[in-house]
Amino acid sequence: MQELKLGDVIEVPFAGKYALCKTIYLSSIVKDVFGLVVLARHFAENEAPQVEAIPILEFELGVGRVKVLYADRKNVERDGVWTVVGSLPVNEGEQSLLLHGVGGTLYQCNDPVREFTSIAERKSFPQILTYGNKAVETVLEFGFKQAKLL
Repeated sequence: MQELKLGDVIEVPFAGKYALCKTIYLSSIVKDVFGLVVLARHFAENEAPQVEAIPILEFELGVGRVKVLYADRKNVERDGVWTVVGSLPVNEGEQSLLLHGVGGTLYQCNDPVREFTSIAERKSFPQILTYGNKAVETVLEFGFKQAKLL
């Protein structure tokens, strides 16, 4: 069992390939949830991944533009579905992506900022929506195709 840490780079399989995703958020609000960004490069199953700072992918999903995916820590820590393959520092730009909503509250990382004043305001901020491992794999395939990297 491996404990996930900020900056850990994990290898996530999708469509016969692997994506590298960097852990930028460990929730103390929602049990066992972590946030990750997807590094804009994938690797073949038999290729050794190169852990290096490269741009992150953005996805256009039904909820709008998404830069951070939220998943369950058990995929790394308990079930071993995803493997930690390295580490990179979390930079200021990535930290700035962590203004998000949980229920009716706006948070900066794990710190409450204020309550939302309307549903429209709530919809204007990314919400922590936890994806299962198969959903993350589907989003990765879709995102790499969308970015014309597949």
